[in-house]
Amino acid sequence: MRRAEAGRAAFLAGPWPWRTVLCLEKGDTASARKLLADRPRWPFEEPLSLGGAYNLLACGEALAELGETEGLDACYQRLRELNGRGVEFLWPTLVPRVIAMLDAVSRRWDDATTYFEKALSLAQRLGYRLELAATLLAYARMRLARDAPGDAEAATAMLNEALQLYQDIGLPQRAEKVLAVKVQAQEKVAPGLTPPPRAKRTMRSTIEQILPSALADAPSLARHSDEQGTVTILFTDIEGSTALAQRLGDKAYHALLAEHNRILREQVARHGGHEVKSMGDGFMVAFASAARALACAVDIQKAFAGHNKTAEEPVNVRIGLNTGESIEEAGDYFGTAVTLAARVAARAQGGQVLVSEVVRTVGGSLAGVEFRDAGRKQLKGIKGRQRVYEVVW
Repeated sequence: MRRAEAGRAAFLAGPWPWRTVLCLEKGDTASARKLLADRPRWPFEEPLSLGGAYNLLACGEALAELGETEGLDACYQRLRELNGRGVEFLWPTLVPRVIAMLDAVSRRWDDATTYFEKALSLAQRLGYRLELAATLLAYARMRLARDAPGDAEAATAMLNEALQLYQDIGLPQRAEKVLAVKVQAQEKVAPGLTPPPRAKRTMRSTIEQILPSALADAPSLARHSDEQGTVTILFTDIEGSTALAQRLGDKAYHALLAEHNRILREQVARHGGHEVKSMGDGFMVAFASAARALACAVDIQKAFAGHNKTAEEPVNVRIGLNTGESIEEAGDYFGTAVTLAARVAARAQGGQVLVSEVVRTVGGSLAGVEFRDAGRKQLKGIKGRQRVYEVVW
């Protein structure tokens, strides 16, 4: 992890300004406001130190996010002092971004633009993807608030880039936050008409987008394995999500996706699964037990079947599972096992659970489920035809 990102993570659990920022990242505005109201003192009232500078930055970010004016001017002036003393070299992107956010709250549009552009340039040059996404999101909000000619279109482009970054990094909650702001931008671009989602969504399935980062993290799955060193991987996504998103528009699709994520995560937690990756409508989950993975897959489908009985828009989820060795020494073998789980899921239809022959063998009897032979399939990236089974639920 790069220094700026590591420093940010280290202080999130520390003094009140960083705990306030953490609440805001979780969407808990009420707790963030309470922390601000119950503060022991302002960071700019304390002697400046390295930790004090971090607290000042977090305080500025919290004030900007909450739109609070109390303490804002004093915090802003101290940050400008720090910037003038060269402290930005310690946090090259965070300092100008927070100053820009405070400028935006005070509607100093030209100053905000100057600092946002500086933060963007530094984040791009240094390769700080997390800070780049955060800056793009904050800059887009400023452009929407200013609402000058061309601002809505520019904000939409920034939000698209931030969304892709958060999806690539694997931060679904932040991606959802970007989507919410994107709805505002699109209403300004064409009031009453939400433009279709980005064309890139039609290029690859969500499972295909998750797979590269899943393969990169495959060795770390050892901690989720059973005593024999095996782990069962479950992939999901929504059938026809591209067409569904285009039909509903971003606002309605975002609401549908939030309910989908809630239902799925509830079942994963209930069955002891570990959410490894999520992106948009797709999930990768690891289980130490093939039986629990099968039971979870069945209960996910039952939960969505119940949901669809009363929902205005049904959600049809497809699921695929495979079991493989998780030890690091397995190397390419386990990478193939992850790929196989993804490819099996890609062959499933909405409402269907497909599993590899290994899953049927090691987990079928324990889970107490029935299987239907779905035949041998040629799966992308896998040598030879693989026998696949449908779980009868």
